[in-house]
Amino acid sequence: MERWRWLPDDLGDLYIWNSLTEYETRVVRSNEVIHQERIIIGKPNTQTPVFSDRMQYLVFRPDWGVPNNIKVKQLLPALQSGNDGVLDARGMKIVINGRERRAYDYDWQRTDIRYIPVYQMPGPSNPLGQVKFMFPNKHDVYMHDTPQKSLFNDTRRAHSAGCIRVRDPNKLAELVMGIDQGWGMSEVKSAMHPRAKPINRVDLGQPIHVHNVYFTVFADADGNTRSVADVYDHDKRIGDALDGVPVERIAARDPARALERQVQQMASTGGGNLITMKSAQQRREEALRKQQELAGGYFDSPYGGYGYSGLFAGSQSAAKPAPGSKKGSASPRGPSLFEKLSRNGN
Repeated sequence: MERWRWLPDDLGDLYIWNSLTEYETRVVRSNEVIHQERIIIGKPNTQTPVFSDRMQYLVFRPDWGVPNNIKVKQLLPALQSGNDGVLDARGMKIVINGRERRAYDYDWQRTDIRYIPVYQMPGPSNPLGQVKFMFPNKHDVYMHDTPQKSLFNDTRRAHSAGCIRVRDPNKLAELVMGIDQGWGMSEVKSAMHPRAKPINRVDLGQPIHVHNVYFTVFADADGNTRSVADVYDHDKRIGDALDGVPVERIAARDPARALERQVQQMASTGGGNLITMKSAQQRREEALRKQQELAGGYFDSPYGGYGYSGLFAGSQSAAKPAPGSKKGSASPRGPSLFEKLSRNGN
């Protein structure tokens, strides 16, 4: 009953009811369920939040803004180890003000990756699939398609990073766009075609109410009740709050808060910098080092640290004298790779 008090007095004549504990979404019109389908919700440590808002637009063939916890836990360690190709391998890009930046432009030891916008472009491997349903909110949560269809066969479908995955997004898009724009199946299929316009936003003429709800006890028309699992332990936290347990103590045990603290700790930069770009000299040195790695064969180099055999003149490897030359005379040579790179500034 306490949770019912949190819902709006007017749910809307047309609304989407995302029942998180049942892993189901329902489209309701004039108190009648006109569509019902399975959904996937956030994991216990990346929970789908409980709130109400309004769906304002759809995006067909969307790109994916990579969430902070994935950037910090999966991408940052690779970037800090020097694997600048990790983004390309995953079909991701850094895009700022419409301009693409390369991963090697940044000093990842001193940059907070949470402030770097990373996107995965539209395509078959994009986690959002072919369409996303947007109801803008402070949680940055929405509904979307997914290429991982097999997960809908699970009974307990808490697998996402917080957003809601829909099993039949085509049907939901056809229903929403049909009511609002008069679209049919052919228009939806056309918008999802691999050659269709990417990142195609279509605004709704009349926003649709969306309610993410969390109930663990349900009653049917005959008054019979059934219970479902408290997947996020919300019942216990609400019970503690009603019993007078301090909110600070309840929040401290929240796994979502624990993940937030972990991400904060992993992303924090020693010097307190948010974004640090590499200097031109750093990029030249890295380019040189990669050229060296391609050659193979370590030796001590007079240029400092380790060099690579065959790249540099003046190495400690003895050069063979040219035919006919006197012992101890230097063989004629052109400039070394090191000298060329240093001279040209590349």
